Amino acid sequence: MLEKAWAKAKGNYLIANGDLVKNGIRSLTGIPVFSYACSSITTTADLTTAYNTLKAADDAGYLMGASTAGSGNDQVYNGCGVAMSHAYTIVSAFEMTDASGTTH
Repeated sequence: MLEKAWAKAKGNYLIANGDLVKNGIRSLTGIPVFSYACSSITTTADLTTAYNTLKAADDAGYLMGASTAGSGNDQVYNGCGVAMSHAYTIVSAFEMTDASGTTH
């Protein structure tokens, strides 16, 4: 919904295309926005810190979004099968336990 409102505010989807998630959230809501780069996650400790940050934001009820880098074509996918050059809403941060009992 925010994406549609942001495109309307910018004039159309073409003009809004490639804009940062944080710009739309900040402009449409006026709330403070924090940004983190996943490229800085290089260790398991960094990953734990990133998850804890997301979980705390989720528990606080913050709006959350993410975007993937790319060359402007969301028909290209990264190694995890996620479309590149695209914006996403983060609905929740949670842990899951697989069939072998390992928590992810």
